[in-house]
Amino acid sequence: MEVIADTYLSPNAPVQLATPVFLEQRGGFQKQIILRVRKNLAEMDRQLALQKTCSRLLLEGGWYAILRVPVNRSDEDLAIDLLESRDVYVHPGHFF
Repeated sequence: MEVIADTYLSPNAPVQLATPVFLEQRGGFQKQIILRVRKNLAEMDRQLALQKTCSRLLLEGGWYAILRVPVNRSDEDLAIDLLESRDVYVHPGHFF
């Protein structure tokens, strides 16, 4: 997958040429992302506090959160069920 991404999904020439401008203007975009991620995390923590089944692991960066859930079926079955029944997209634990 890494080879495919590096080989076929590289930025095109206009994006490469615009990169210095993108980097200069990143401040506004970064603030928007940070605010959104913090708001989403606060909402997730609020909802997790309402139940005792799941817990969130300590964050180390990025915008993903890892949840500890009871093992009563495969992680892939849980991910598919969440998508189909709740319209929630998660990565099964075995992806990592």
